[in-house]
Amino acid sequence: MNTSTPTSSSPSPLKRRHTLMRRAIASFLIGALVMAVAVFSGTDSRVAAASISFNQGLEQVNSRTQSPTGWVRDSYGTNTGTWALTSAAHGGSVASVVKISSYSSGDRKLLSPQSNGGLPVTVGVSYDLSAWYQTSGTSDFAVFRKTSSGWRYWTSGPILKKTSTWTRATLRTPPVPSGTTGISFGIVLESVGRLVTDDYGFAPAISTTTTAPGSTSTSSTSSSSTSSSSTSSTSTTTSPSTTTTVPGGSTSALLSDSFAVPDGLITNEYAFWNPGAAGSTSSPTWEMTSGSLFARAGAAWSGIPDTVDPNSTSSNGTNSAIFRLVTRRKDFTNVSVSFRLRRDSLTSTTATPSVAWDGEHVFLRYASETSLYYASFDRRDGTTAIKKKVTGGTSNGGTYYTLASGRGTFTSGVFHAVRATIIDNPDGSVTIRLWIDGALVLSATDTGIGGPVIRSGGVGIRGDNANFTFDDFLVTTP
Repeated sequence: MNTSTPTSSSPSPLKRRHTLMRRAIASFLIGALVMAVAVFSGTDSRVAAASISFNQGLEQVNSRTQSPTGWVRDSYGTNTGTWALTSAAHGGSVASVVKISSYSSGDRKLLSPQSNGGLPVTVGVSYDLSAWYQTSGTSDFAVFRKTSSGWRYWTSGPILKKTSTWTRATLRTPPVPSGTTGISFGIVLESVGRLVTDDYGFAPAISTTTTAPGSTSTSSTSSSSTSSSSTSSTSTTTSPSTTTTVPGGSTSALLSDSFAVPDGLITNEYAFWNPGAAGSTSSPTWEMTSGSLFARAGAAWSGIPDTVDPNSTSSNGTNSAIFRLVTRRKDFTNVSVSFRLRRDSLTSTTATPSVAWDGEHVFLRYASETSLYYASFDRRDGTTAIKKKVTGGTSNGGTYYTLASGRGTFTSGVFHAVRATIIDNPDGSVTIRLWIDGALVLSATDTGIGGPVIRSGGVGIRGDNANFTFDDFLVTTP
């Protein structure tokens, strides 16, 4: 294109039109070239344009605190740890290090800036989060959202693979709920170990984004696998999925699992505590901190309860005497959870002697092992109960509060219909109700007993010394 300044008189109208046409064609070709480069590189140009700078490389350091400027070093629960900066960074000269030397509960995490409302978001839009990390402990993403009442936990991702080399982890959030003005996120360390992080990323998710070869993106709405490595994918074997996750708005169904898969292991605690281990079996929908989950005759089964730490296939034992199953998705709020369950027998072991609360229970708003609600519908002592667990105490790092209790009938050997609902009230309290075979048996309202009302979390089933089968697990809007 000729861009020199004319030295003669002004060009004629016809010449001006030709010049404008040539410029328009050139602009079109340049735009097409930019788009082609974006597609070839595996990204959508809109993502790059929408990315926000927030000291994501951690290169800006507060000289007084010796921490990344704007970032929040956060911890909760009972654990002992230290923070530091290292020059052994993924990019630049600074990375963040957190170590936990003694652990009972909780976590430690570096969270993106929360001043000025955090990272700006648009309601209804999902966001792609990323970070480079190394960890020797239990780590995953944690995401918080800013509302008119302050910061609150929103969602998280599955456990990340332990690695001593720089690995890129990604998480796609659910659509941002109404009332959210900003988010803050980071990778947490929730066990004894060391976590190093660097080079964080944040951008609106674009449905037309092309995934670059060798990388894996994760959506928490579909509960798929989380981490993506710069060199390889995880070695975890994923069990067949019969779960349908439906984004809110199109239907009242949020999650449905009929367990119509071949008989065998669906997942177990080995997969949770050894993410990415060769031969382990993970589920895109479920995770277990204790026990084993099997498919049998088109339904889900606890296996024979024992206290043996299972191997990758649970062929040596189940540890299902303490059965803890929860969805990977942790952003459920107001929901109805229903399923059919048959208690085959109650058992006991030397390590888990018979106690009154043995039986089955439904998890609601399971934010962590020390922050949750649950409803007991089949206990050894014939009672029902709605309880809340808050962080801090002697019960595995937490304290239980009974919100309501009553009596219930649950006959062994037959399927019963179980349903529980949890709904926020206008005054900020939350109401939980429990039905057995269509009859309302218990109701409770939490106004903040023992600690703040729990606003979101996963759902699932807990079993204690129980051999049981369940089917048709369904989560809907109430």
